[in-house]
Amino acid sequence: MKDINSIRGEGIEEGIKKGKWEDAKMMLMEGLDLHLIIKITGLTESEVLELKDELKR
Repeated sequence: MKDINSIRGEGIEEGIKKGKWEDAKMMLMEGLDLHLIIKITGLTESEVLELKDELKR
C-alpha cells in the first residue's frame, strides 16, 4: 500500500509533466523549432512529435 507522500509525489510529477506538454503545445502553435522545444521542455522527440500530430487533428 502506498503512503500519502508517495501518492502526493506522483501527483506532483504528473502535474509537472502536464505543464510541460501544455508549454510544448504552445511552442508548436507558435512555430518554434522541434529541437528547441525538446531542449526547453525536456520532453522526448517522440513526445513532441505526438503533440504535433494531435494539433493537426
